[in-house]
Amino acid sequence: MMNFTIPLSHLNAEFLPLDGAPHSEVPLLRVPIPRIYRVPSSIRKDSDKEYEPKLVSFSPHHFGNPHLRAYEAHKCRVLVHCLTRQKKLLRDIEAEVWATLNVLIMSCYDKLGERWLNYLEDLVRVMVIDGCFLLELVRPVFAHPSDDPVYSLRIEGYNFIDILDDMMLLENQLPLPFLRLLHYHLMPTRWEMHVGWIFQSIYSDFNPTQSEALEVALHPLDYVTSSMKIIRNKTMLPSFISKGNWKSAIELSNAGVDFQISNNNQIEFNNGILRLPLMVVNYRTKRKLLNAIAYEQLRGGDTMLTASVIFMANLMKTPEDVNLLCSAGIILNNLGNHQEVVDLYSDTSYRLMDFGRHHEAILCEINEYCGTKWRRFRAHLKRTYFRSPWDMLSLVYAVIIFLFTVSQTFYTIAAYYSSINDSRPK
Repeated sequence: MMNFTIPLSHLNAEFLPLDGAPHSEVPLLRVPIPRIYRVPSSIRKDSDKEYEPKLVSFSPHHFGNPHLRAYEAHKCRVLVHCLTRQKKLLRDIEAEVWATLNVLIMSCYDKLGERWLNYLEDLVRVMVIDGCFLLELVRPVFAHPSDDPVYSLRIEGYNFIDILDDMMLLENQLPLPFLRLLHYHLMPTRWEMHVGWIFQSIYSDFNPTQSEALEVALHPLDYVTSSMKIIRNKTMLPSFISKGNWKSAIELSNAGVDFQISNNNQIEFNNGILRLPLMVVNYRTKRKLLNAIAYEQLRGGDTMLTASVIFMANLMKTPEDVNLLCSAGIILNNLGNHQEVVDLYSDTSYRLMDFGRHHEAILCEINEYCGTKWRRFRAHLKRTYFRSPWDMLSLVYAVIIFLFTVSQTFYTIAAYYSSINDSRPK
């Protein structure tokens, strides 16, 4: 038996003996049980297509879908390529996967169905084929020889970005312990260098932080969402912030609030400055957000990403709000039309609730800051007279002209009364 260790997880785990031997004769292996969910209709609403892969199936949930069959031939030739390169037999890989991860394989997929549960050998083979294709796909470009079948897909322009997006759909996941085991047998590169960088780059639109969660992550989407969380650094307050108390970016600016990019991926407010993480918005943003939010809701626990989407949606109520955040460098709008950004966040946050009240303390601070009349007056002066150096020069020039006019009037009046006094008989 190989010397391979499955990383421990902070979540559910099962104990199982290897190779069917009695518990007393072999060491027990603790295997984390990922949950790869089916997205229910209550979450899907009218967005079915956002949860379904466009080109490639990476899980049994979507295996055999007619519009995904074109890539099955690519998967098979990639598998043959990897087995030949590493001098391995498919039956040996399948036996090793089943012996080591049988409990995980039978438990990780939500609502798998009798089609697979009655034919587990088919399930293992599909997972091996899909996993091999995924691992070969995300190998760094410099690691591919010229005859590599996946590298040829890249240089031929086979919708590589869309395939990477399919990899991050909630229903299209493969368990990371399984991928790690498969990588051990079939890939010539280090696990961390091979896998971590690509998962981070797929969600680079959301400015994810470099995370060390790869060892305990359940699957690729879990790894990415754990590394892109916007960290809460304020204590929650007992008071409740109603929807009517949310102010848009323009309203906050009119009340004297300035916007800056956060350098630590946090939402924070201090001394009239609201710092927000950088957000790149493009045609793939909605799909990524919906799947990440669905995963947060279904797994339970912390919902920081959901709270952050609600926060941003309430900041961006009009195109003017988006324009303000773009000017501050917080939003990079690759959609072009600011109204599309408003609609995107409005649709994504529809019917979402932040039960954790993550940003309540920040909202209280903002409302308290904006409630001061002097700050609103100062903000009005700043917008009107200090928007640019030319506005400043115009104000200075106007003040000089005003002072000159006043002084000229004063001296004219003084000279007039002085002449009257001089004309009087002494």
